[in-house]
Amino acid sequence: MSDYVIRHAGIDDAPVIARHRVAMFHDMGQVPTEAMAAELLELSLPALGAALRDGSYVGWLAVAPTGEIVAGAGVHIKPQLPRPAPDHATIAAGPVPEAFRVSVSAWSEPKTIRSSVPEPPPESTMSITAVLPVAFVIT
Repeated sequence: MSDYVIRHAGIDDAPVIARHRVAMFHDMGQVPTEAMAAELLELSLPALGAALRDGSYVGWLAVAPTGEIVAGAGVHIKPQLPRPAPDHATIAAGPVPEAFRVSVSAWSEPKTIRSSVPEPPPESTMSITAVLPVAFVIT
C-alpha cells in the first residue's frame, strides 16, 4: 500500500499547480519554447490564485511521504451565459447549473508515472459533486 496522500488544493498551492499546468501543456507539445513557458507561468500564477480563492478552481494533489507534491488534478468551473434550460421551457441563468461547464486537467511528475502513486479514492474525486451543482464528473 502506498503512503501517498490525496488532499484538496489550497490557495498556497497556486505556484505548484501553475508549474504542473505549464509542464502538462509542454508535454502535450503546446508550449514549445522556454519563453512561452515562462509567460504561461507568469500569467497563470495570479489567475490560479484568484480561481482557488473564489472557488472556480477545485483541485486535488498527491503528496509523497516527504511532503513533495508529485501529482495533481483540477477542475476549472467556467462562467456561462443565459441559455435555454434543460426543460426547453425556461431560460437558465446563474452559476454552474449544468454539467458541461468544467475543464479538467491532470499532471504527474515524470518520476512518479507508473509508480506507486494511488488513484484518488472515489470519495475524493467524486466529492466535487457535493460542492458543485453538476450532473456528472468525467474521471
